[in-house]
Parts: sequence; structure tokens; C-alpha cells
Amino acid sequence: MSQKFITILLAMLLGIQAVATDLYLSALPSIQADLLATIGQTQLTLSAMMLSFGVSQLFLGPLSDRFGRKPVLLLGVALFTLAGLATAMASSIGWLIALQGVGVGAAVMSGRAVLRDLFAPERGAMVMSKAFTGLGFIALGCAVIGSAASQFLGWRSTLALMGLFGFALWIMLVMRFQETLAARNPHALQLRTLAGNWLAILSHPAFLTYSMLSTFTFCSMINFLAGSSFVFIKMLGLSKLQYGLCSFFMPISYISGTFYCRYLLKRYGLQRAVKRAVWLTLVPGLALGTFAALGIQTLPTLLAPFYLYMVGHGVMQSSGQSGAVAHFPEKAGVASALNGFLMMASGFATSLWLGAHLVDTAAPMMYGMAFFALMVSGVAWFVVPKFGQLPK
Repeated sequence: MSQKFITILLAMLLGIQAVATDLYLSALPSIQADLLATIGQTQLTLSAMMLSFGVSQLFLGPLSDRFGRKPVLLLGVALFTLAGLATAMASSIGWLIALQGVGVGAAVMSGRAVLRDLFAPERGAMVMSKAFTGLGFIALGCAVIGSAASQFLGWRSTLALMGLFGFALWIMLVMRFQETLAARNPHALQLRTLAGNWLAILSHPAFLTYSMLSTFTFCSMINFLAGSSFVFIKMLGLSKLQYGLCSFFMPISYISGTFYCRYLLKRYGLQRAVKRAVWLTLVPGLALGTFAALGIQTLPTLLAPFYLYMVGHGVMQSSGQSGAVAHFPEKAGVASALNGFLMMASGFATSLWLGAHLVDTAAPMMYGMAFFALMVSGVAWFVVPKFGQLPK
């Protein structure tokens, strides 16, 4: 398999998360109305997906180390596809979206493991950044297509589109993907081995460092995305198409961040790149917190800081996810799974908190972003330089 194909495949595997969320974000208010639910109950669909996404990786990671990446990928993407098509026709969607989360977990976890199978850490960070550029374009399409589909075809059409994306990805895996795991671990599923691997990884300073980086920046993004459709459509009065247009520029900012990430990696290496990009996270986070404290909740004061934050997110997420698995080439599946679990569990808690507090003001969403921006900045400034050394 060529590096170009691997990069495209990784973009689709990582992009399945954007497909599972961004496609139906604009439809959340319609889902709420049709199912006679509260904002918090509607957001539970997103929370359920993130929870199953995170927890499933704890089991899928060892499975991929035992049986290989391809079987886990085929099974997970098939589950995502079938659940997506079924959700589009079901009267109750919560448990089906939770099943989709398992499929997303298989795709994203395996994608990170494949990256470590094939590339050394510094090179892997570059390839990861390119894959995240592709993810940005997928998210870009999802924002526009999801809003248009929800507006003209109804919210169920956005769920059907998820299934179609999954089917295309499954065909690609069957036809082109070759196993990347050099040596399967026959003991990977044994309880003693599992416990030993989890303990070794969770106690490793570099893993904890880069997992904190990826988790805090992910939570900040989830905090905004989970609340943005309600804030912009129900509180600020935008139409679904107008919301889609606002969402259109978010992936563009993110894509810019992935290009900037590659520039920084080439010039400074991963550790120094993260520290130099921290202002792209801290400045917009502090701006949102300040606007919230002053009671300024307008479209420009919400969008401008978030667009800038997404540039920084393109650096922090690429660096965090690649750095988390860098020290574990022989346990890449487990390391990827644990990193994913920490991100999703934290994202789940964040969405639950936001659903409970986001009622008639955008302030909780704004304060949430400010908090996580401070956390990301603290890790980038003080923890990564001390504990983020990568293996050669």
C-alpha cells in the first residue's frame, strides 16, 4: 500500500467520527421537536455515541492486537453502516446511535494503530496531520450536506447518509486494505496481559502527557459542537442553512491548523511545535470567557474565537494522538484504545454537563471552552516540554 493510499484511508477512518456527529448536528432541534424531547434528552444521543465510542475501544484495541487490524475494521465499519441505515427508519434512535459509536470506535482506534504499525513517531505525526487535513474536508462536506439534507429532506436523511458513507468505506477496506500488524500477540486477550498492558501504558509519562493534550482540546471542541446548533438556531434565530454556512468555516480553520502543524513539525519537532502553537488555543478561549462574563453573546463574538481555536485544534489534536501511541509499537492497539477511551469518556462527561446547563444562554458553552483552553495551554507549556520526549 502506498503512503498516499494510507493517508486517504486514515482520513476516512478518522473522518467517520465527523460523519457520525457533524452530519446531524443541524438536525438536533428537529429531532427534539419530533421526538418531544428536551435539549438535554436530545443531546443524550450524541452522549450515547461518545460513551459507546470510548468504552468499546477498551475491548477493540486488544482484539486488533490479537487478530489484526483488518478484521476489527471490517466488523466495526459494517456495524456502523447497518446501524446508520436502521436509525434512519427507526422510531427510537438512541440505542442504534450507541451501536454506531462502537463502529466509530473500531475505525478510529484501528486508524491510530495502523499509523504506529507503519511509521516512526515523528513521521507518524506528519502523516497524522495530513490525515487530519482530510478529516477537515470530510467535516466541511458534512456541515453543508447535513444542513441541506435536514432542511429539505428531513432529519432522518442525515442518518441515512451516515450509512452510505460507512458502506463506501467498507468496500474500500475489502478491496484495497492490507493487514499492517506484523506479528499478532496470542496473549493480547488474556486478563493478566491486558491488566499489565493497561498499567504500563497508563503509568507512562509521555502517554499521559499527550493524552491530556488530545483530551482537553477534544473536550473543548465537543463543548462547542454539542451546543452550537441550539445556540445558533434556537437562541440566535438562524436557519438550518445559515447554521450550515457558519459550520462551513469551522473545518476550513481546522484544515489551516493541520497545514500549520506540518510546518511547525518540520521546523521544530513535536514538542516545540505544541508549545509554539499554544496561543491559538489560549487567546480564543480567554476571549470567549471574557465575552461570557460581559454578557456579550452575538454571532461574531461566538464564531470568531472558535474559528481561531480550530486552527490551534489542528495542531494539538494531531500532536496529541500521535504522541500518545509513540512509545508502544508492540501495543499500539491498546495504547490507541486507552487514548480514545480517555477522550470519549471526558467528552461524554462534557456533553452531559453542557446538556444540563445550556438552557437559555450560551454562557455555559463559552465558559466551558475557556476552561478547556486553559487546560490545553497548561499541558502544552509545562507538561509536554518535561514529559513529552518521543522515542527515536
